[in-house]
Amino acid sequence: MKDKLNYSFALNDIVNAQIQAGDLAGATRTAKQIPRHDYAAGAYRAIGRAQAKAGDGKGVEASFAAALAAAKRYKDKEKELGYVYRSLSHARVELGNLAGALQAAAKLPPKSPYRVDVYTRIAKAQLEAGEVAAANRTTRSWPAEKRHNVYYNAFYARLNAGQYEMARKIAQNIESKDEKRSRAYFSITSAYRAAKQFSEAKAAAQHITDKKQRSRAHYDIAAAELAVGKTKQALETAKHITSDKRFEIMAKAYLIRGQLSAAADSARQMAADDYARRSLLYEIVTAAVKQSELSEAAAAAKSIVNDTYRGFAFSLIA
Repeated sequence: MKDKLNYSFALNDIVNAQIQAGDLAGATRTAKQIPRHDYAAGAYRAIGRAQAKAGDGKGVEASFAAALAAAKRYKDKEKELGYVYRSLSHARVELGNLAGALQAAAKLPPKSPYRVDVYTRIAKAQLEAGEVAAANRTTRSWPAEKRHNVYYNAFYARLNAGQYEMARKIAQNIESKDEKRSRAYFSITSAYRAAKQFSEAKAAAQHITDKKQRSRAHYDIAAAELAVGKTKQALETAKHITSDKRFEIMAKAYLIRGQLSAAADSARQMAADDYARRSLLYEIVTAAVKQSELSEAAAAAKSIVNDTYRGFAFSLIA
């Protein structure tokens, strides 16, 4: 073919077919024959991406060196170099060479439309690798919302993988005023609680800035502590619950400990129409009857507002 454009286009198609067939050596030989510099640079970029997926670091560097050489000979050099440095950075990220990825990204022109995409991938990879300090350096000049979105997504990836400590470190780097930080700490508190790591759960809960969420987190921790018989710890945790749920935890803890008077006093602090309140008072009546503490049983029964439940309670005493 004498037409350089069509000839380059045809050879580029052959390169892509060879890449799909896994013949990267053949693709490289074909790329060397492409006369147009922009098509040649594109072919070498495609080969380099395939080599990165195959874990061939030396091949990547060789292919992108050829791509850079071709791009520099093209008339619209800056545009073509932008393509090459973007792809080189992505390939190095694929290989785990994050320092090299940053070096390639730094060579993009300041106004390149690819800078955001390139640096976002690097920051995500740094967070995935646990390099939080490096990610902070990469993202320090970003708008807060964009930065926090990257960290928030990385946080949940770590959390879902069961890597709670790394998730916590990432959450620390979400700005404290951002509601996503509060939600992140609520989530990690829940994860620690489910794993019965109560000390870690309480430490994480202290960083929840939303007051209602923080109170709910402490209620959930206290309830979990009660479920495993840790009444002393649950009573301590209850001090951080700002709603009436605090009294529910206290009543349950005292009931488990057999302190029926204290349990009844705590239950009476709950809202009169609260189902949990009358259920707890009924349980207290039942426990008091079993212990032959009939005056305590009667006092608890009188505190039940619901007529039906109160009637059932007094029938236990009779």
